[in-house]
Amino acid sequence: MRVIGVVRDVHVIGLVQKPIANLILPSAQQHGDGMFANPGYLIVRVIPAARATVIAALRRTVRDEFPTAEPPWVESSATNMRSELAPWRLGASLFSAFGLLALIVAALGMYSVRAYSVSQRTHEMGVRMALGARAAQIMSLVIREGVRVVLVGIATGVAASLALGKLVASLLYGTSPRDPLVIAVVAVLLTVVGVLASAVPARRAARIDPVVALRAD
Repeated sequence: MRVIGVVRDVHVIGLVQKPIANLILPSAQQHGDGMFANPGYLIVRVIPAARATVIAALRRTVRDEFPTAEPPWVESSATNMRSELAPWRLGASLFSAFGLLALIVAALGMYSVRAYSVSQRTHEMGVRMALGARAAQIMSLVIREGVRVVLVGIATGVAASLALGKLVASLLYGTSPRDPLVIAVVAVLLTVVGVLASAVPARRAARIDPVVALRAD
């Protein structure tokens, strides 16, 4: 046989399996009793607009050539890929739902901690404002403290994901547990959530009346 071309890696067994060596031969040259005899399928490349016309022509040709044979099973590559990726997409959806739930719980926890901290520091905030601190400065103080906690958590989480990522590598498709883009997006998202969770307690702290706070003390 004469090799007339080499193509890129092809996933013959499945999308999630590693590519293996494979030969692609013209159907007219597949003869004899060897491994290439009597192919069980044909691959036809068509433009999307002509798909229905080509499928009808294929069925008609097979029926004319083999009247007693069963109608051929025709499936697009997109349909084949969709069925194979269905379990992976289901798993991704479940993990996304769990991640969203964890994010909501973390945001509520962050808000509760910051709100409790502000309520315990009413006298301190009153003193700061009595000494000339502006409302924007009080808000910035509370938000900075909340973001500092979030950054520590992000650093710990990134270190843990880099160290333990290989344990979940087999559950991922098309990405890596150490993908820098994914890690960066998650870090930014958590930072934004931390800022928003601290914003309400910070706004409450900025509205403290220093006279009332000092009198209550």
